[in-house]
Amino acid sequence: MDRASKTPAPHKPLLLLAILDFVESGLIDSPCVRLSPELSFRFLGYWEIVGARGRLVGRVELPFFYLRSDGIMSHVAHVGLSAALTSIRPTSVESLNRVISHAELPAELFSLMQDEKSRAAMRKVLLEGDWFLPEERQKLEVILGIEETPFGTIYPDHSTQSEEVRQGRDIRFRLQIVPIYGYACLLCGVKMLLPSGITLVEAAHIHQFSKSRNDDVTNGMALCRNHHWAFDQGLWTLGSDFEVIVATTGFFEDAPNQTPLRAYQSSHVDLSRLSSEHRPNQKHLDWHRKHRFVDAIR
Repeated sequence: MDRASKTPAPHKPLLLLAILDFVESGLIDSPCVRLSPELSFRFLGYWEIVGARGRLVGRVELPFFYLRSDGIMSHVAHVGLSAALTSIRPTSVESLNRVISHAELPAELFSLMQDEKSRAAMRKVLLEGDWFLPEERQKLEVILGIEETPFGTIYPDHSTQSEEVRQGRDIRFRLQIVPIYGYACLLCGVKMLLPSGITLVEAAHIHQFSKSRNDDVTNGMALCRNHHWAFDQGLWTLGSDFEVIVATTGFFEDAPNQTPLRAYQSSHVDLSRLSSEHRPNQKHLDWHRKHRFVDAIR
């Protein structure tokens, strides 16, 4: 029971949704489920839909630990630590990972998870259960792409969208963009991903969403907070060959302990990890160069 909302706790169904996503994408290709930072990140994204209940941060270690009582998972200890399985408590991701090597799904359940129709049925059951409030269920439908407006298309005018649709859209955009960039900033390469799933990088729109209504992955990049802010301010952009172009005027910079923005001028961002259909679309970059880049609009 979730004490904040007096409703059934959503931890377990949210983790199961994250696991289904990983099975679908191939990131989980056997019944073994590891409590990885990447799985934690996915769980945290889903957790945002219940944030209004009063909890600031979701704790993925709780459902990972307690799903064993439902027969959905069994824990496998690291070599020599089997005895500790009976005494550990889910105080943190790190504390569980020190003892638990991985969890195992029942073979029959994992087989069903690998089937597209069975996954859809499982998601339907999870969404229609009493774990979620109506507005939370609507956000989940948007994240899972079963809302009326398909993801990756032009959304209607901002005024016609409910807050639930907007939040679900934002979460889905981030859950797609950040992992395909390896949880690292495209410009500086910094990557910080905590065991709990918290990451330093953000999902940045290239063609401003309020103008484009476009949430396709080709209209996004993963950037650290500093370089996301600088991109939105038009202090840098990317050329037609993905060359970094830094504004020559319009800002003062002093960065004695880190690489200054101007040092990236004329370098090329590394898109080698991205498939062609995920790379930034030049149409969106062209809009940014013409309408946001400081040197172009001054």
